[in-house]
Amino acid sequence: MRRAFLLALILQVMIFNYLFSQEISNPSNNPIIEFINNEKIRIRAKEAVERYQHPEKYTNKNNSNIETYQFQSSNDEIIVSQRKIPESEIFSAINPKNPNNIVISPIKQDMGHQTDLVTCPVYYTFDGGKTWGLSDFITKPYTENISLMGGGDPVLVFDNDGNLYFTWINLYVTFNNSKPDSIKAAIFWAKSSDGGKTFQFNENNVFDKIFSFVYSENPQITQMLDKQWMACDRSNSKWQNTLYLSCLHLNQSGFLPQLQLRIYRKTPNSDTFESKPAVINTKNIFVVQFGSIDVDRKGYVHYVFYGTNGMTQELYHSVSKDGGLTFSDPKKISQLIGSMRQLSGTENVIGISAQRMYPSPYMAVDKGTDVNSDNIYVTWTANGISSKLDKGLDIYFSRSTDGGETWANPIVVNQDNLTGVHNFYSNIAVNDSGVIAITYYDRRNYVDADPQQALTDLYLSTSFDGGLTFNDIKVNSESSMFGKIGTLNNEFGIGEYNSVLIDDDYIYPVWADGRTNDGNINVYMAKIKIDKTQTSIDEIKPISNYLNINSISPNPAKEQINIEYNSEFQHNVLIEIIDILGNSIINFDNQIANVGTNQILINTNTLANGTYFVKISYNNIYTIKQFKIIK
Repeated sequence: MRRAFLLALILQVMIFNYLFSQEISNPSNNPIIEFINNEKIRIRAKEAVERYQHPEKYTNKNNSNIETYQFQSSNDEIIVSQRKIPESEIFSAINPKNPNNIVISPIKQDMGHQTDLVTCPVYYTFDGGKTWGLSDFITKPYTENISLMGGGDPVLVFDNDGNLYFTWINLYVTFNNSKPDSIKAAIFWAKSSDGGKTFQFNENNVFDKIFSFVYSENPQITQMLDKQWMACDRSNSKWQNTLYLSCLHLNQSGFLPQLQLRIYRKTPNSDTFESKPAVINTKNIFVVQFGSIDVDRKGYVHYVFYGTNGMTQELYHSVSKDGGLTFSDPKKISQLIGSMRQLSGTENVIGISAQRMYPSPYMAVDKGTDVNSDNIYVTWTANGISSKLDKGLDIYFSRSTDGGETWANPIVVNQDNLTGVHNFYSNIAVNDSGVIAITYYDRRNYVDADPQQALTDLYLSTSFDGGLTFNDIKVNSESSMFGKIGTLNNEFGIGEYNSVLIDDDYIYPVWADGRTNDGNINVYMAKIKIDKTQTSIDEIKPISNYLNINSISPNPAKEQINIEYNSEFQHNVLIEIIDILGNSIINFDNQIANVGTNQILINTNTLANGTYFVKISYNNIYTIKQFKIIK
């Protein structure tokens, strides 16, 4: 028996070493360490020092008429974005006390800033997305004499009282008398009591400890926290309003790298997160990644993550029934293949760097009271379940109706059923009526196009029957050329996820949009009315006040409509009426838009009964709003 155990152990170690090509003498050769370095560090330590010591070489080199980079008002933010400062990998949250209060944070990479290369700006709205503000909070330690090397991963969650919690990662070099002395990495958190306008933050708002390393031009990140996710208990249980943060702990201090899944919690009567986390038992799983956390109506905390034992890749589920103090041993949800860079069978997706190709599983729990109450839903990216299907990446979905004890056979969400087409990076939300919304990037419309352009759209799939069936709609009106999507942010591109929110009436997809096709990436949000008969886009606009349709009246209309819209600058715009199929059927080119409120009257006598859209655009900035004709 002992011999069999030893043989099995030796075999596991051999598999692990073979799989990851481990070179113990140099931890950076381990793909897990390499993954952390490539993913989180946007610039090398040597360049971080150079930026700090010689700021004149870097200060806004792409924006010579701006003296110093800073968070500006939302009116100016779109100009900064047009000046090649991409924003991507977006997280968003909606306030349960006020659904019109939506908060969004992307990773912003300003290659022209001397020390604050990677920050996570916070956009907020109190009118459901009609207008946006920009918090002046900067996601960096208050410590003086630092240069940010990287980080990111903005995560937001509202508690039941409408307080907003925000976490992010900073990697940075510290200086002593202008000489670099250490490299630090940590997950920080801040709190906002005014819907994202301002934040309370101090140096003690950090999870675990700040991992410090002696300065080196080629740092080896041997331990850090990564991939955090947050959830709030909105149940009526005794743990109501408890916050949970899950994350991955990497520790490379022994023969093999150790990857640990941790869950920190903040109880309602505490001002901070508890220092001692719960740890999920993953001793038989060599590599873990991408944890997603949510809470059901009983206050049970559910956690879904990716893992591999060195032979197969799986998704796992674990649950806590004691308020996050302990978690069950993981149970397998599904096998998968083809979307983890460190393992075989990974697809080559134009516009997604090798370091960014992951299954990215995300979970949502139905907290309503209907027949699907407490169902757990999971979505992820793969090109097969047990074998590679050689048809491109697809969006997979599984559900559990018994609290995670058993899981349904996975289905493919995207309805294109095409070979050689990639669908990737899904996200999921479910409202209290049981409506499921899944968003993802999709290339189905460009099968015969130049593959190097990699024209990509954002799609939304909805289900009204607990995930048994799905219907698709395309969200964006202009595609992004992913062949150029990462040229301005060191091939980071769109990052690893988009975001989707949902309330009783609307679905809000939020995504990184590169339609300018010059490497720049901006943030867009759509507002989609929930309708079981026909889910359709109600409104879509950039996260700025550059252009905004205030109203279309009357709506429904018969003979004419009056369009009122705002513009922040004077320029010529294109105004179009678009039918439900996306055809431009009426257009007015070179319409002069003045600063402030503008109006235009359009005759609709020739339009048949149905749903239409008004689109107002300038260059690659546009805003869309729906109206109906009923005669």
